[in-house]
Amino acid sequence: MSEDIQTAAAAVHQKWPERLDAACLVSGALVPLGIVTGNIAFEAMVALTGLFWIARSVTARENPVSRMAGHPLVLPWLLWLGAIFISLGINGPGHKGYMHDIALIRYPLFLIAVLDVSGRRPVAKYLIYGLGAGVIWGALNTLLAYALGFDFLGRDLVRYSLKLKEASRISAFSAYASTFFLSWTVFDRETGSKTRKIAAIVGCAALLLLLQTHIRTSILAAGFGMMFAMAYIGRKRFTPSSVFWGVSLVLFVTICFFFAGSFFSYLAHMQDPGHPVLSTNLSSLRIRSYIWQVTLAMWLENPVFGVGISSFQDVYRETASMVLSGLNIPEGMAAGMTEQTHAHNLFLMLAAGTGILGVAAFAFLFVNIIRGVLKNTAGHRVGFVVWPGVFFLIGLTGFNIYHSWYQALFAYLVAMIGCGLESGEWKRRPRV
Repeated sequence: MSEDIQTAAAAVHQKWPERLDAACLVSGALVPLGIVTGNIAFEAMVALTGLFWIARSVTARENPVSRMAGHPLVLPWLLWLGAIFISLGINGPGHKGYMHDIALIRYPLFLIAVLDVSGRRPVAKYLIYGLGAGVIWGALNTLLAYALGFDFLGRDLVRYSLKLKEASRISAFSAYASTFFLSWTVFDRETGSKTRKIAAIVGCAALLLLLQTHIRTSILAAGFGMMFAMAYIGRKRFTPSSVFWGVSLVLFVTICFFFAGSFFSYLAHMQDPGHPVLSTNLSSLRIRSYIWQVTLAMWLENPVFGVGISSFQDVYRETASMVLSGLNIPEGMAAGMTEQTHAHNLFLMLAAGTGILGVAAFAFLFVNIIRGVLKNTAGHRVGFVVWPGVFFLIGLTGFNIYHSWYQALFAYLVAMIGCGLESGEWKRRPRV
């Protein structure tokens, strides 16, 4: 009788880790839908993935920390997080409080959880499903918002048609998703035609989502990502003339998309005078140049450790009052430049927030991500070749790397790149 009880207990003990692995896989794959939906949704998925993984480690009586800490993508991220904590300790938390920076641990925890589960489950496949589901869910919400004036959750169309809320998140998400699925469709030689046709449909849907947001940074980033992939892959697979015309075509389409946003916003303005018209001039770039000068001054005052992430906004306000007063800024541009939440430039944000220490740690992570992308481009992984180009350009004038939704998107994409790569592949020569 006691043996039967022990056998039953052992069976239950074995099932719980398997169930929690499955729960971790599902919650992790739902992050793109959460990003499209809103803050509560994606934060819940990120947090649950980490909690499920911790519970799985406890029930399985395993300690995977030492094993995962040596992963080429985990260690650099932990060093980057360490730079953030060091800067926090030196500079203090600012008005956002200590937990703002400490809570950033949830994103490397998400990455560790997904990479660990990928050793036991086909996580890469489900992450692709999740990325595609995010595109479909975003498309359905956008269509409903245009048709009825509100989406499935009752949110107004303005949140999809202007550079706010859902439009901002969807534009960056679509820049990565569209280029991933389309480059997979174009360059893959191994996946079946049916799968690639589905990828093409999802990629085109993501491209349309990207266009309707009218956010030029994301549009340019998507185009640059595709050109980067064509140049890198095409150098061995195609003739130089084919690569040239392919890159030229993508450049032409990108330029058309760039100006299409202003055209469609003008049509919307003709129907509704309250709808703003997007400008195609470079005034926004000039405004950013002033913001960059303030951020550069912040970094020069704290070159090694930066000013901190949670205190960035407070320090920016103080520095802007001194720096901007010495610049000859047109009156119409001065408004609003004394209040900024980020640098509008990836590299300046890293430098100002965490100093040389943070820049070095992130560079370590960035180089290892690119190594992971280029080490294996077989099957769907060829779609990752666009990632360096999209990430680089979208960071030049665009999104805040420390913003919660962008951190979630970044962690998800890095997890996709890391899943399916054996440890030995990081040491091999790149495959094309």
